[in-house]
Amino acid sequence: MKQFFPQIARFLFLGPLMAACIAQTTFAGGPDFAKFTNLAWEVRDPSYRAWSLFLFEHLYVEAPALVDSSPEDAHLFCPRYSQLSLSERIQFWAVLVVALARYESNYVPVARYTEPGMGLDSVTGLPVVSEGLLQMSYQDSKYNSFCQFDWLRDQGLEPVDPRKTILGVETNLRCGVGILQRQILRSNRISVGRGAYWAVLKGSNPRNRLTRIRQITKSFLRCTAAAPSTDPLH
Repeated sequence: MKQFFPQIARFLFLGPLMAACIAQTTFAGGPDFAKFTNLAWEVRDPSYRAWSLFLFEHLYVEAPALVDSSPEDAHLFCPRYSQLSLSERIQFWAVLVVALARYESNYVPVARYTEPGMGLDSVTGLPVVSEGLLQMSYQDSKYNSFCQFDWLRDQGLEPVDPRKTILGVETNLRCGVGILQRQILRSNRISVGRGAYWAVLKGSNPRNRLTRIRQITKSFLRCTAAAPSTDPLH
């Protein structure tokens, strides 16, 4: 979706038990995700901690190029970006993704928005609809192998059925992070002009949310203050 979507429902996709399982995931010499910062959607519901843990792990394991990137405007979102450790960069990008989800779906996993003027979805053959936390579309799966949406399976379900693959929290986040990584590596900027997938990050769009997103990412403590020198992944 290219604009804010009001909350229409609330579904829990991952409960406390799943969160505990993810928190116990360890990597040799890797970060301890359980100690990472709480993300904004957890204020909505503490069980969303499971989403945070998945996002941290996904950024570390499947989006290392994004975590390692140095966009030319990163300092506008995090004054100390160039000085962040690996663990801190993972958290910074997670904070940014969650800020994006706030203005795309208001953290509602089943949010849907029919995009005006975008024609027909090349997968569904229906008007393009942005869906889920990061407002992805079925046609994204046609061009991105990491967008694992199954229209043949989903088309028989109700539009806001949480069993739809595109509405799955992990599946939706995985697709969105993959597209965000590609967009930033291509433009070397977080705020982009042409080719922006999300209007909230498009500098030339009067409805962008760049000012507020920058405020949110700067609120991550390590963007303004150095951590004690105990980070093994510095």
